[in-house]
Amino acid sequence: MPEMRIGAEIAAADGRRLAFRRRKGNKNTLVDAADAGLSDDALAPFLGGLSREVFCRAFGLDAQSLRDGGGEMLNSDGEVGASLFAAASGLRGYTELQAELEAEAGGIFMPRKAEHRTFYQALGRHEEARKAIRQAELRASDWRELNDEIEGASLRLDEIRAGRVRIAAEQARLERLRRVAPLIAEIDRLVGEAEAETGLVEVPEGWTDRLGARLDEVRARDAAEAEARARLEEAERDLAAIAVDDRLLARAEEILEGFRGIDRFDKGASDLPRLQGEADGFAQDLERLRVRIGLSDADALRARQPSDAARTRIEGLIRAGREAAASLARLGGELAQRRAEHARLAEARGRRAAGRSRVPAGRPQDPRAPAQRRGAPRRARGHDPG
Repeated sequence: MPEMRIGAEIAAADGRRLAFRRRKGNKNTLVDAADAGLSDDALAPFLGGLSREVFCRAFGLDAQSLRDGGGEMLNSDGEVGASLFAAASGLRGYTELQAELEAEAGGIFMPRKAEHRTFYQALGRHEEARKAIRQAELRASDWRELNDEIEGASLRLDEIRAGRVRIAAEQARLERLRRVAPLIAEIDRLVGEAEAETGLVEVPEGWTDRLGARLDEVRARDAAEAEARARLEEAERDLAAIAVDDRLLARAEEILEGFRGIDRFDKGASDLPRLQGEADGFAQDLERLRVRIGLSDADALRARQPSDAARTRIEGLIRAGREAAASLARLGGELAQRRAEHARLAEARGRRAAGRSRVPAGRPQDPRAPAQRRGAPRRARGHDPG
């Protein structure tokens, strides 16, 4: 039986052409003009995406498809265009698909609002979200008002802190005045009694300090005297407890003389290295002095050595110069101290005279006034304790 085949030649949109045949068989049924096998998808680039089902609907025609097309035209409800499109394209069920799409569209949106339509549900959620956003958002005016309130609160806080600092300072001042008030009152009372006394003499400034120093010296001497008395009593007790041998006392001079010789010998032996080191040091000093003076040897240095009388005179002049410099320094210090005391005395007298002329009777006195009066010359009974 001759082999059954069907063939054709097709052209693509870009001008490519393909001649092929389909033979009867189970596999590799598609071949080209030279009977070479082609893959099953070799025709796909030339079909433009047209499937078998669409091709059969559009180009295939049989009795069943004619019956289905007539039924589609009857169900189109007078939609001639839809009927012709379905008949021409071979697409079946267009009317049912259109009805389903319209029903689905009606469930999504219709001009009349309904709660079951998804568009109005989404619209409701959108409006609620916008309302929540408007309620939660911070407007520019509210932001400015909050900033103004914060700035005002910060200014009030600074004022409160400054007020607390002022109150604390005033409280500390009042507390100091409260603590020193009894002392000031006592000082004023004593000053008033001193001013009311007659027959008082003027004393120089600083006499109380000198009196305190003298009292400290007296107390130190008393303590030293008491300590010396205690040591004396202890020595007397130790002396009384010693048992004296008369035979040893008779030979005391011999024993002491023997110890004196041993002591001199031991001391000389121990001092010999030290004396030798000092002598070596003096020799080095003399050598350096000789070189600095420019003498040739040690004999020349001995020849230039000054006499004992000249050395005595030079040492006396050096001591006199040092004593004179110390005296000048002491006198300069005493002169500066006297000038300072004189200046303080004049200033204290001026303040005292000014205070008496300005302070009215019965007015509380300045707490510094007693201190100034203590610095000024006082009148005391008797003579200068210094």
